[in-house]
Amino acid sequence: MSIPSRFFVSLCAFLGVSWLGIPQLGATDVTGSITANTTWTVAESPYHVVGDLTVETGATLTVEPGVEVLFSHYHALRVHGTLEASGTEALPITFTGTDKTPDWWEAIIVENGGSATLEFCTIEYAGYWDNAGVLKTGSGSLIL
Repeated sequence: MSIPSRFFVSLCAFLGVSWLGIPQLGATDVTGSITANTTWTVAESPYHVVGDLTVETGATLTVEPGVEVLFSHYHALRVHGTLEASGTEALPITFTGTDKTPDWWEAIIVENGGSATLEFCTIEYAGYWDNAGVLKTGSGSLIL
């Protein structure tokens, strides 16, 4: 293998090959239940949702501006507590799939008494189950 080819392969391995559905190196894997107040930081980004994830009643998940959240195939983020995802114009928050295929992951589902604020957020490649990136049911609030 030539030196330029080895460099390119090494660079792809270092940066991650998300176009193949593989999360970037250094991703923080998350799954299960969030039962206490939690903050997802840019320093620990990207976050890789490897199984369904639920923000439980009484807990708040705060997502900092600039964070990227990568969902594995078919998985969802359910919100029974509070989701605060307020990006900025300069540092939006991205919720996307590990593969850039329409309907790759399910959705952000705000249900029961859960509430969510999603400002300056991009939600892409969701819609696996209900053809939507965000679903809202129940008595809680949703601010977009």
